[in-house]
Amino acid sequence: MSRVNVFALFCGIALIAEVQSAENKIQVCTLNPGQQRVTTFLDSKLKREGNAINEEDGYIFKAEKKIKAQKTEVLVGKLVRSDGSIAEPKSFAFASEWTCVAATAENTPKDSLPEVARKIFNKKWSLSDLPCNLNGGTYTIYTNQPPTGATEYLAGKKNQSEQRQDFEFRTSNTEKNVLFRIHTIYADGNKSVMQQVGDPNTVVSEVVEKITLQSDQKILITRELKQIDFDQMMAGRVAYTTKTENTFKNLCK
Repeated sequence: MSRVNVFALFCGIALIAEVQSAENKIQVCTLNPGQQRVTTFLDSKLKREGNAINEEDGYIFKAEKKIKAQKTEVLVGKLVRSDGSIAEPKSFAFASEWTCVAATAENTPKDSLPEVARKIFNKKWSLSDLPCNLNGGTYTIYTNQPPTGATEYLAGKKNQSEQRQDFEFRTSNTEKNVLFRIHTIYADGNKSVMQQVGDPNTVVSEVVEKITLQSDQKILITRELKQIDFDQMMAGRVAYTTKTENTFKNLCK
């Protein structure tokens, strides 16, 4: 017998009905054949978009349960990359776009997070030589979580954007102490940019960040930044400027 919890949401937000069965077993889901640019969501109201993925990307969805949202069945769980790392720790996806089977040891990717990432992730790193406790907290935390993979705190406040973003981490084939973070920001979510370019998929900026672990206490950052040229954009053209910069971060004490 299923137990149904119904939550009334006001302010014009659609009613959500959550259905939990006695079994409630984790399922491993793969995209239906031929699916392209399938979007996940980061909230149960399906307002905040997550990753846009294709069948060949090899993502799986570890579904913990299903809910009814906007009169549609929605999977709730984690979006997992093919290497076992977590792309979205709390993710929502339309059930009709995925095929699910019961999770087993054979069909569930193992987390293969490299050692260099384990030494960098989920720790507080200074911004250059600024004190980590400056004005209530000024530091960066790298995580394998959306939307950016790196959360900056400035004067105790999280630095965040409403624009659509995605990111990925890559390792080096030749340097075991190096991790790359590629962070992309799109026009989607920025009204002034959208008025000029029209296409929500236009890249506003892309950062390729080479993170070199020099010791357990210090990382060197080399950033290659490609950014839209706003003067050209105002003239109706999409062009980019590029620059490279180096900085370092110390582990906060």
